[in-house]
Amino acid sequence: MKQKSTFNFFNNISSGDVPEMDQLLFIKESTNFESDRLKALVNDVDMYLDQILSKKEIYLDPELILQKIEDYKDQSKEIPFRNFPNSDFNKAFISGHPVQGIPRYGKILDIGGMFFVKETYNIRLFRFILIEELKKVEDKNRTNLLTEDEIPLDISNTKATEKIVYLNELGIIDLLRSQKPFEDSVNRLATILSAITDENVTTLQPVLNALLARTNSEEKNPYNSKSQKTIQKVKSQLIAIGFKIKKQELPE
Repeated sequence: MKQKSTFNFFNNISSGDVPEMDQLLFIKESTNFESDRLKALVNDVDMYLDQILSKKEIYLDPELILQKIEDYKDQSKEIPFRNFPNSDFNKAFISGHPVQGIPRYGKILDIGGMFFVKETYNIRLFRFILIEELKKVEDKNRTNLLTEDEIPLDISNTKATEKIVYLNELGIIDLLRSQKPFEDSVNRLATILSAITDENVTTLQPVLNALLARTNSEEKNPYNSKSQKTIQKVKSQLIAIGFKIKKQELPE
C-alpha cells in the first residue's frame, strides 16, 4: 500500500502536478533526510521508471539498444547511465570491514532515459533533487565520522616547568590560590599539584615560589627569558585544541 501511494505521487510528479516545494516537503516527511531512507526513495523512483518502460510493451532487443547508443554518439550526446547503491559496499561499511577497492555505486545503462526522455523528465528531475539531498547528508555524515574518529593529541611527555605553565595558562593555579588552604601557603599548593602532575614537591615548590613572586629567582621562574620557546609551545598546544589563552607579559 505504501509503495502504491508513493507511485501515485510519482505519477502526479510526472504529470507536472506537484510543485518543487511540495516535492521537497514529501522528501522531508518520508525520509527525514536520513541516508538509508533517501536511498530507499531513490530505489523507488528507479523502480517506477522501470515500470514505465515495461508498460510501453516495446521489446528493446540488443540491436535496437546498440543502434540507439550509436545515434547518441553521432549526435555527440552523453549516453545516460544510472547509479545505484552497491550492496557489497554498504554491507562492508556497516560491518566495519575495509571498503577500499569496493565501488560505492554501480552503473547501469539508462534505457528508459534513452527512449523516453520527454515523458519522464519531471520524475527524473525529482530523482536529481533526491540525489543532491543524499549527497549533502552523506557529506555531513562523513564529516561527523571524521570528527568523532579524530585521534586526540598526546602531550603527556612534558617537563615540570611546562606543566606549571599549562596549569597557569588554564587558570588552575589562580583558581586554587583563591581558595583555602592554598591562598596563603605555597607549600600546600605544591603538595596538591605534586599529586596532579606526578612531580616531586621539592621540584614544584621553588618554581611556584618564583612564579608567585615569593622569591626573586629568575632561573626558577617558568616565564623567564630563557623559557620563551617552552611558553610558546604550551600556548600553541592550547590554541590548537581551541582554548583561548590569557595574555601574559614575558620578562624582558
